[in-house]
Amino acid sequence: MRVLDADGDGRADAWERYEDGRIAQLTLDRNHDGVRDVFLRYKGAELHERLEDANDDGTIDRVVSYERKRRVRAEEDLSFNGKMDTWTTYAVVDGAEVVARVERDSQDAGKPDLSESYETVDGETRIVRREEDLNRDGKPDVVSVYEKGRLVQRAISDEALAPL
Repeated sequence: MRVLDADGDGRADAWERYEDGRIAQLTLDRNHDGVRDVFLRYKGAELHERLEDANDDGTIDRVVSYERKRRVRAEEDLSFNGKMDTWTTYAVVDGAEVVARVERDSQDAGKPDLSESYETVDGETRIVRREEDLNRDGKPDVVSVYEKGRLVQRAISDEALAPL
């Protein structure tokens, strides 16, 4: 274990752990408050996973997975209640990392009730489809289809939901 004081204030703010001569984990105190809040895990020479405690409560609020130096998936607890509620999937389009899909658990039920799919054309990322499970039965109740980022069609499975 190697302990560093990157800002020269006399307090440790970075911890490095090595395996077989390569860094395996880097832990950081980003805001220099004495609480470790970023944990970087490596496989070989490449970053594999980034864990973050955004509000210094000791609970991981964001986990980002990487492959070939690019994000592939992120899980986040945006409500800071200890449960992941947002999942983002990334893709590479024309050499750029872009959002491909976002799923959300808006009711803290442990599974997504809203999903949005995106496309990237000429460097612009736009929504193409949105599915909402309003009654939490695991099936979409409202499906919205978009073209060039504008709503063109909405299908509603239950008449009681029609006045949206």
